[in-house]
Amino acid sequence: MKAKGLFRLPSTLIPYSTLTAIFLIFLVVVSAGAQNASPVFVLEDMDEDLIIGQRALNEWGFFWSAPAVTGINLGYLAEHGYPNFVPDSNGDGDIDSEDLVGLVDTLGWEEYMKTDPDRGTTDPDLLYGLAKYVDETYPETFIIKVYERDFRSEYLEVMGEGLGEELFGVPIRVFPDPRFASYERELREGEMVWVGVPQENTDLNHFLAGRSFDTRPNFSGNFPVDFGDPRERAFDPGKGQIIETQWIPPRRLEYEGPNRPVDILIALSPLEEIEEDEGQDDEEQVSTGGPNLVCETDCEYDCEKKTERVCVDTDTVGGGCLDWYCEGQSYTPSPGAACDGELKDGICCTRQWICLESEEGTEQCTEYETRVVTDCSAECRFTVTNIGDEAALPHTDEVVVVLGGPRCQYPGDTRKLWWPDMAAGDSESALLNFEAGPGCSVAQVTCRVDIFGAVDETNEGDNENSQTYE
Repeated sequence: MKAKGLFRLPSTLIPYSTLTAIFLIFLVVVSAGAQNASPVFVLEDMDEDLIIGQRALNEWGFFWSAPAVTGINLGYLAEHGYPNFVPDSNGDGDIDSEDLVGLVDTLGWEEYMKTDPDRGTTDPDLLYGLAKYVDETYPETFIIKVYERDFRSEYLEVMGEGLGEELFGVPIRVFPDPRFASYERELREGEMVWVGVPQENTDLNHFLAGRSFDTRPNFSGNFPVDFGDPRERAFDPGKGQIIETQWIPPRRLEYEGPNRPVDILIALSPLEEIEEDEGQDDEEQVSTGGPNLVCETDCEYDCEKKTERVCVDTDTVGGGCLDWYCEGQSYTPSPGAACDGELKDGICCTRQWICLESEEGTEQCTEYETRVVTDCSAECRFTVTNIGDEAALPHTDEVVVVLGGPRCQYPGDTRKLWWPDMAAGDSESALLNFEAGPGCSVAQVTCRVDIFGAVDETNEGDNENSQTYE
């Protein structure tokens, strides 16, 4: 079986020692330079009437934020061209938190997001439930983008199967970890945004609905933002709140006191807008104005059945005491006379024999069983090419193989590759071999470029490629 993939990623290298300062300047330039775009953007119609609380129903517990934020975002879309997402249940002409209760309750069920009232919702389950509901309501209309570098591996671990290019017919794209530029771009284009941050008392994320940003950094160099937060205020049951806070570059958010990493960002985008953007010539977008790295993987996946002779029962042979000592008097009894103590090898000890030196016996197999096992491996040729018109400075890429199988004891393997300066038009390649081990099979191979975020490329569209194996 062969799997081939092409993906493109960021490229003008910024020296690592100055990355933070230059990255901040880059964010300001990107935001302010966007064709006369206002530095401030707000989804005005995402008002407090729409922000449902994550405890609107008692049975939701304290960790119902993923379904609640999904209800908030779909409620906004229901008022902006997609009314089937949320019916106006009370008939007042507006979608508000009262209209969202039924939907938010349904989204947390086993059929959708599998939300645990005492723990929350895993990121993969949120994606699963969102894609399922979107396809049921508006098939072939939306695309979902996920900003989290290791999301495909997480999805495989949680769901037990790899994430393909589509989920319930909804196209899925996976990008690197979220930055302020990612949040600004998705929200400015009118797309619904989920932001996940770690929270107390559970190992799962708390989710916020993206609502606004200001690309003018404050005195601390951070960017003002606000969100629809389903966490309820005291004495206001069933109601969430709009919170003002700040995004701390590159990917932290000040929330509930300490700043926390932005673990994941999910965007729901109308498919026609994406198709219009992609209708432009790819080469025009990615090959001019700087370096542009293209990574290609060509993997051969092979499985071989082997017969194993496995020992299922053993016995100990040999061993025992080499030197005995009589604790008392020893003598040889007369023929026919009884031993007044303990008899060993024809000699009687009036008290007891004690072993002074012994050796262990040898364990030998007494029963064998023949089993048939399948061993799998992958051989991948990994190639990076600079198709841009300027040289690319050093960067690091990686290839990740995830293993699976009911008897597999190995999670997988990762190989990192460092590349030196790469002139325009140059390429580098390496042949990598991955052994799966007994009882294992190769479940997924993922290839990523610039894993340490050192490179800024002319096009940041696709930066990883994953192949899932049956």
